[in-house]
Amino acid sequence: FEADNLSDLIARFSSGKLSAFDMQRIICAGLHGGGHDVPFEDVAEMRADGGASGYARIVSALLTATFGTEESDSPSNP
Repeated sequence: FEADNLSDLIARFSSGKLSAFDMQRIICAGLHGGGHDVPFEDVAEMRADGGASGYARIVSALLTATFGTEESDSPSNP
């Protein structure tokens, strides 16, 4: 993802400007993390309900599961 550190990576993901290639890589990583040894080429051929929007929802869910949300990362205000 051409990021020098985790902060840069999160900033890139938060920008909302991910390419189709980026989304395929994220989904492939999610599948691998879930124990499914799916080659990247197979992920590139996969289809999602809703087309590109469906793919984006999957990516959003994976990123939220991995990094959380801004609200969940914020300490509670006493």
